[in-house]
Amino acid sequence: MAYQKIKKSLSVEFSFLYSVFDRYKIYIKYVLSGGFATSVHFILVFCLTSGLQVHYLISTSSAFVAAYFISFFSHKIWTFRDAGHSRLYWQMPVYFLVGLMNLFINGAAMYVLVDHYGLYYLLAQALASASVAIFSFFAYRYVIFRQIQK
Repeated sequence: MAYQKIKKSLSVEFSFLYSVFDRYKIYIKYVLSGGFATSVHFILVFCLTSGLQVHYLISTSSAFVAAYFISFFSHKIWTFRDAGHSRLYWQMPVYFLVGLMNLFINGAAMYVLVDHYGLYYLLAQALASASVAIFSFFAYRYVIFRQIQK
């Protein structure tokens, strides 16, 4: 009840911002959820590569796995509002397959950008992450977490 009251109050007080957020909320939630998972990814890449001297390809692959689980549950529950368990048995493996494709895209982009173009590894990771995010949004929204008509 309190949530609805706050929501109504915000929609009146900040009507323009509220309407923009409401119109684009799935994209905003996608960016926030993905941004959090990506932040974890970056922090782990930095800590493993610079702190523990792990090779950047091993660092980015390890960090990608941790970010994968954060991403799956935040997108499933919050971004795409799919809190049910009935489709989890196939969503998780398909999400994992998309994750494997993302891991390949990410690793290939990192290799090309760092070894062939000489980009700093964190800048290369930012570019690789952006390309993975765009591809993933469409796979998540229209395949994995698509709304089933009842």
